Amino acid sequence: MNGLIIKDFLNLKKQAVPIGAFLILYFVISALSGDSTFFAGVLMMSFAILPITALAYDDRANWNKYALTMPISRQMLVVSKYLMALILLGIGGLTILLFNTFFGNYNLHEGLLATCTMMFIGVLIFSISLPLNYKFGTEKSRYILIGVCVLPAVFVSMLGIGVTTEPSDEMVGILDLLEILLESNWFIAAELLLSAIVFFVSMMASVRIIQKKEF
Repeated sequence: MNGLIIKDFLNLKKQAVPIGAFLILYFVISALSGDSTFFAGVLMMSFAILPITALAYDDRANWNKYALTMPISRQMLVVSKYLMALILLGIGGLTILLFNTFFGNYNLHEGLLATCTMMFIGVLIFSISLPLNYKFGTEKSRYILIGVCVLPAVFVSMLGIGVTTEPSDEMVGILDLLEILLESNWFIAAELLLSAIVFFVSMMASVRIIQKKEF
């Protein structure tokens, strides 16, 4: 298992320079502006797509077919990708928390909330993408993922057409309730728990898909 994870990180070293330069640029912009949102979002997005990039390298080299000739199970192929994603997620979360502490205008609770929210978004990205990649391959899944992300945004924007700028009493009540929830430590715990559930369900789905797949 360790060898599979190391192999993926070695494959991704080609991405180190462009991603590193990209992150440094956003780090400087966010540090100068005092707004950590840009850096946190770009960092987590970049780390969330790296497992997908590693999977694309495997597909291009027909790695899975070769790996199964060795004492490597199909389950190990999947779990190694998720463990790599978990490592990247932990590094990204720690980096965002430190950045929020030293450069962001957040107290401890707000910093933890922002970090957990970004980590949850990262979990959603690769938890949706990896099963799609295992099922349809990297090329087809790319278009499916675009549809999954774009269609809800288009639907929401269409619903927003004709809405007045003055919020209704119901909307004000919902926003007040949301503010109370965000100030609660239980919300952070709920985000972490939901992230763990999404992660586990996605991994089990990917294992189930690859067990039935022919290489």
